[in-house]
Amino acid sequence: MMTFSKQSEGMPMQTINLKQYYPFCKEDIFVEVSDE
Repeated sequence: MMTFSKQSEGMPMQTINLKQYYPFCKEDIFVEVSDE
């Protein structure tokens, strides 16, 4: 079983927009990442 949202205890999650970093993305894709 795989989980795509990796949460660390006590760590705030940061949401990034992939379109901001990858111009070839035609739509906004938001991904939650931990501050590591």
